[in-house]
Amino acid sequence: MDKVLPKVITTFVFLKLIKNICLFEFLCLSFFLFLFTNKWVHLIQTIIWITISFSFTFSFIR
Repeated sequence: MDKVLPKVITTFVFLKLIKNICLFEFLCLSFFLFLFTNKWVHLIQTIIWITISFSFTFSFIR
């Protein structure tokens, strides 16, 4: 999780900067993280964290 979290933060900052977050990019990001996570528990926690961050980021953009 320590290695995945910075990548998530960096990706979301980048997406927020270009203001072009959509469901497709969200799914791509989830799949991208799946490649870096070995455990299902990590994947589930990461997806939950992404969903929360995604909704916050999306609300800021709107």
